Amino acid sequence: MRLQLLGIIIAVFTPILHGWANILDSYFVNDVSTSIGLVIFVSELSKLLVVPLVVIIDAPHAITITEFAIVALIALIEIAYQYPYYGALQKGDTSVVASLFSLGKLSIPLFAYLLVGERLTRLQYVGFLLIITASIFLTIDVRRLRLNDTFLLMALVSVVLSLQTVLYKYLFQTGVSWSTAIVWTSITQCIIAGIGMISRERLPDLTAAQKLLTGNGPIFLLSQCFTWSGSVAGQLATYIMPVSIVSAINSTQPIVILVCAVVCGSRIPRLFREQLETRVSATKIALFMFMVLGALLITVGS
Repeated sequence: MRLQLLGIIIAVFTPILHGWANILDSYFVNDVSTSIGLVIFVSELSKLLVVPLVVIIDAPHAITITEFAIVALIALIEIAYQYPYYGALQKGDTSVVASLFSLGKLSIPLFAYLLVGERLTRLQYVGFLLIITASIFLTIDVRRLRLNDTFLLMALVSVVLSLQTVLYKYLFQTGVSWSTAIVWTSITQCIIAGIGMISRERLPDLTAAQKLLTGNGPIFLLSQCFTWSGSVAGQLATYIMPVSIVSAINSTQPIVILVCAVVCGSRIPRLFREQLETRVSATKIALFMFMVLGALLITVGS
C-alpha cells in the first residue's frame, strides 16, 4: 500500500513537469524555429547531458539483442511522435494539444493486456470513456461535425506513446533496470536523430542549431529538463505501479497548462498560446474536469 502511494505521488509530478515542457515546446516551434526536425535534433542532443547523472545514480548494465530491439523501437517512437506533436502545437492551443495525449487511453488497455497481462475493471473503463469523450468535444467543429487537424495528429501521437509506455513496462518486467532503460534509449534516440540530419538538405539546419542554442540555450535546456524529469517520474512510477494508473494521472496535464496560462500569461505572454476568453476557458475547464474524473475513476477502480 505504501509503495503504491509513493508511485501515485511520483506520478503526479509527470503532468506538472510535462505541462511546462509543453508550454516551452510551443514557444520554440512557433516563435523561435519553425523547423521541427531542427528542434527534435537539438532536443535529443541535450538529453545526453543527463546520461552521466543517471549512471552515477544507478549504473546501467548490458542488455540482450532482444532487449535492444525493444529499446530501439522505444527510441524510434520517441523520435517519430515528435513530428505530429510539434505540428499540432503549431495548429492549436497548448492545453488542448496536451489534453489530446489522453486519446491513447483507448489503446492502453489493449496493449497492457496483450503485453504485460494487466486487466481493468468496469469502473476503469468508464474513466477511460470520460477522458476520450472530453477530448473529442475539445476539438470538434460542432457546426460541421468534423474533428480538426489537431485531433488527428494527436490521436496518432497518443496511440504510439501508449505503445511506448507499455514497452517500457515490458522491459522492466524482463529484468531491465530503470537506469539501463534510460541510458540505452537516450543514446539510441540521439543516433537516430543524428542519422536523420545527415544530408545536404539538412546542413542549413545544423548551422541554425548553433544559433538556436546560442540565443535561447538556457530556456531550451530548461524545456528539456522539464521533459526529461517528467519522463523519468513517469517511468519510475510505471516501475512501481500499473501502467494504466500512471497514464490516467498524467491526463491532468492540460489543467496544469491552463492554470499556468491564467497565472503567468500576463507577465510572460510570449510563452503562452492559449485562448483565455471567459466562455472558452469555462468550456475547457469543464472538459478538463471530466478528464480528471476519468483519471480518478481509473485510480480508485484499480
